[in-house]
Amino acid sequence: MKSSHANFSATIADLKQDPAGLIKNANDLAIAILNDNQLVAYLVSASAYERLVDEIDEYELAKIVARRREKVSTAVEVNIDDL
Repeated sequence: MKSSHANFSATIADLKQDPAGLIKNANDLAIAILNDNQLVAYLVSASAYERLVDEIDEYELAKIVARRREKVSTAVEVNIDDL
């Protein structure tokens, strides 16, 4: 079996039986979903997914900021009142 990036695992049968219970018991952590002992998916709660998306957005914004900071020496200074 591939290594999992989750603290919890469940089978497809477990998922079919009680999906809400799995999510609740995982306490906002990812659940590795297994089929025939093979990792086939990850299940995360809505709040965990939203946190992941926010973190990805922050990472992407940080990359933009870093690129722009590298170009600060070529920036042109302007007075806002002149615009």
